[in-house]
Amino acid sequence: MTARLFATVMGAGIMADNLAGGNVAVAVIGTTLPIGAILYVIIDMFAPFRARISTRR
Repeated sequence: MTARLFATVMGAGIMADNLAGGNVAVAVIGTTLPIGAILYVIIDMFAPFRARISTRR
């Protein structure tokens, strides 16, 4: 999981830098959207495990 998150962050930064053409706002949006998407996927993947852990009290 950590490797996927790291690859997404690095790839998003490189992609945003190439596509922005010096426009900082486009670079920030181009970095934020993929990172938010991969965080959603990771949280969604671990949701079943969290539900199982929290019901064992």
